[in-house]
Amino acid sequence: MEYLPQLLEYAESIKDKPMSSLLITAEMESEYIPDELGNIHFDGLLSKAVVYKIPCNFQEKYQYFIPLPLLLLGQQRQYYCCSVALPGDYVKGRFYWRKRSELRVPQKIRMGAGAYKAYNVRHDTIHTNTLKFLAHGIKKEIEDLLGYISNVGKKRNYGKGEIRKWTVEPIDNPPEDCIIHDSQVLRPIPVTEIESTSPPITAAYYPPYWHYMNETECYVPI
Repeated sequence: MEYLPQLLEYAESIKDKPMSSLLITAEMESEYIPDELGNIHFDGLLSKAVVYKIPCNFQEKYQYFIPLPLLLLGQQRQYYCCSVALPGDYVKGRFYWRKRSELRVPQKIRMGAGAYKAYNVRHDTIHTNTLKFLAHGIKKEIEDLLGYISNVGKKRNYGKGEIRKWTVEPIDNPPEDCIIHDSQVLRPIPVTEIESTSPPITAAYYPPYWHYMNETECYVPI
């Protein structure tokens, strides 16, 4: 794990602030595209906001400590106390975008057939009016970071996952209720940290979720 000075300063600035359980609601402007497991990770959104707020020079080959205004749980493998997105009433759809070869050569190439043929890539979409998240953290700091997040999910440059408004409300729940409900996990949790009836698979449990070094065997939401 790599530690950057500016992120350590941010971690120190939020270290002793009081935390509470929260219900976070995103009012959606457009459909969104979740990840391969059908999830949007709240700590992933906040980590992106922290990087916007505190610009850092990251190198892809390293795993970085990203402090968030959330309760940190776990012993062997730590993870943040927050759920994945919990959509309200929703309808599934499909979105296609045109994948073209990025090859740059002086001669002409055929885009309509052969090895460099352009093709449509399909993404499953979710249409919903609201996305809800549960978390245990610092309300004011979370509200500040959400100001940096205007879209969620994939293909944001196509207008997907636009958010009209964020709201953050305190709730009277213990921290455990933000990550487990009826014995089912509400976020990926390493199998070394809890016992669950949720299915275990290899998955990321810590932001950034695309980084292979953040993957291990986890219980995941179903």
